[in-house]
Amino acid sequence: NYDFETSSNLDIDQIGFGLDLSYLFFKKTNGLTFKLDISFDLINSEQMNEEFESGGVKKGFCRESELNAGIGYSFIKTDRFTLTALAMFGFGSTTYLYNYGSAELSITHVYFDFGADLDCFFQINNFLGIYGSVGIRYAKSVRGDYRSEIFGISNTQSYSANSFRVIPTFGITLSRHLSNKINEN
Repeated sequence: NYDFETSSNLDIDQIGFGLDLSYLFFKKTNGLTFKLDISFDLINSEQMNEEFESGGVKKGFCRESELNAGIGYSFIKTDRFTLTALAMFGFGSTTYLYNYGSAELSITHVYFDFGADLDCFFQINNFLGIYGSVGIRYAKSVRGDYRSEIFGISNTQSYSANSFRVIPTFGITLSRHLSNKINEN
């Protein structure tokens, strides 16, 4: 069993894919910008897999969901290119799921986070664009549970884990040109 209470060097790298829906609103006249992010991801962590491998654990996975909102300023605001910096605040939940034969292991982490995003948009045509973002967040635990179940007998331990995260995001924007026309009015 992994002891979350006594380990002070737990370093978890994750890679994942999912759905990230963002809404960005900015005023062309003064650059004031608002952002809302909702994400649902499936994540793999080699460190977590290696940590439990010695106990015969089959490879597990993680699911994560987040809601973030931010306010900031758009430094560059042209018809084809936008560069925005935002202060971001939000909360999320991460659950690692592992199964090893007759036993299950789940680690649930609920957190509040804050940090900054640097977003860049390039408009390809009137309806399609590309998007890139780098976010930096500090996540503070609200609740953490380490739960194991073997032959129907359940054991739960609580823990606290704070983290620093760097979050790169790439994607496609749709109908951005239409929203710019509305913001100009």
